[in-house]
Amino acid sequence: MKKVLIAGAIAATFTLTGCQSNAAKEPYTQAPEPEKRSAVAAIATASSRASVEFLESLPERHKAHAKVYKVFAEKSAEFRERHADAFQAHLDRYGIDPFGSSEFGREEQRSA
Repeated sequence: MKKVLIAGAIAATFTLTGCQSNAAKEPYTQAPEPEKRSAVAAIATASSRASVEFLESLPERHKAHAKVYKVFAEKSAEFRERHADAFQAHLDRYGIDPFGSSEFGREEQRSA
């Protein structure tokens, strides 16, 4: 029973990879034919190749991510500074806190 189930699974696998199999008709009792072995080897080789290429590309990917994080940090600092300047200009010009009556007010003002 196990041999028939294994044969069916192998037949389905090799049919999906393009190999023809008569394993569904006969119980699987011997090693796969050479074309089936080469298909399995090609799948395993492609998987290994993709894994190695991914690992080899990690340093470049980390460098690219570091550049993005650096630009993001610079722009965030720039916007925080512009926001503080705009806030102070509004406070100086009108004498009121622009966020004073808003739920977006500063934490220390909300807790007071």
